[in-house]
Amino acid sequence: MDTNAINVLLIEDSPGDARLIQEMLAETRLPPFALDRVDCLSSGLDRIAVREPDVVLLDLGLPDAQGLEGLGALERKAVSVPIVVLTGLDDENVAARAVQEGAQDYLLKGQIDSNHLSRAIRYAIERKQTDEALHRTLEQLEARNQELESFTYSVSHDLKEPLRTVEAFSQFLLDDYAGQLDAQGKDYLVRMGKASGRLKQMIEELLTLSRLGRQPDELLPVDIGQVVGDIRAAFHTALEQKGGSIEVEGELPCVLADRSRVEQVFGNLIANGLKFNRSERPVVTLGVRAAGSGTVTLFVRDNGIGIDPQYHDKIFGVFQRLHRREEFEGTGAGLAIVKRAVEALAGRVWLDSAPDAGTTFFVMLPRLQEVAVAA
Repeated sequence: MDTNAINVLLIEDSPGDARLIQEMLAETRLPPFALDRVDCLSSGLDRIAVREPDVVLLDLGLPDAQGLEGLGALERKAVSVPIVVLTGLDDENVAARAVQEGAQDYLLKGQIDSNHLSRAIRYAIERKQTDEALHRTLEQLEARNQELESFTYSVSHDLKEPLRTVEAFSQFLLDDYAGQLDAQGKDYLVRMGKASGRLKQMIEELLTLSRLGRQPDELLPVDIGQVVGDIRAAFHTALEQKGGSIEVEGELPCVLADRSRVEQVFGNLIANGLKFNRSERPVVTLGVRAAGSGTVTLFVRDNGIGIDPQYHDKIFGVFQRLHRREEFEGTGAGLAIVKRAVEALAGRVWLDSAPDAGTTFFVMLPRLQEVAVAA
């Protein structure tokens, strides 16, 4: 027995077809093939239980399994074994379904020769090995991500506790000992409290970023109009103070998403539009730009200070700030959170902006239903 041979299990009930396949494989010397043949699915499953082959050649017209029924049974029994469908059924729909359900290839009897069959078997084995290696890598990455998330949460919790103490005692000193401090001493305490609060916010946003990177467990219908209404209510006091408004053009759609991530996306974009704004009346407008096949693109437009095109890619980085903190408060993590949240929803975000010309962000998300494009 050649230990370097590729072990092929042929599940074929036609003696003539089996003989033809045997002769094809015998013509191929490199690599050599060791063929084992059974004439029904149940015998094939029994054979696999004893010893898994390197590859299975499966006919779709067996005495005990018709169509893709046999493929499903083999996939459940021998997860790691590549399966090549070898059949006389010339049906593109069945071929597409077979590949979707786990077959590495779909070959038609009478349309292949020995070289074609040999290549198909070798490629099927290679693809299956690659798929399994990729699956193992993804499992390892998922495990590492979970470890990293747990570590981030633990570190964030441990760091926030002393920061809260510093922030609180800074305020205590100001409240209880202000009369014993000169102007410089008071200024130091105010700066200490603000720095502690800013660092605490950065830690919170890092924790948010680490959580947003994971794919949602479940995608559900999310009404963008309802989300924007909730954001408008939350910003009510700030809007009154700045004389600003959040406006909607047309009807906002429902999307297939995770609500918390949608809230992060539009909450941060609206907040930025109101914050980075020198207008006497800051305005943020939302609407639908386009509805394509399976996706919808929304826009968030403001009349703010705008962004130079040379920074359009940079602003999505973590803690990237383009302005002096003295003029605009914040950590610079908002747009990084937006990008991470949109990508976790299998979407995309980009912008159109120029200095002193406002900014329009575009957010493309999976569409739940047909929407009307705003005029």
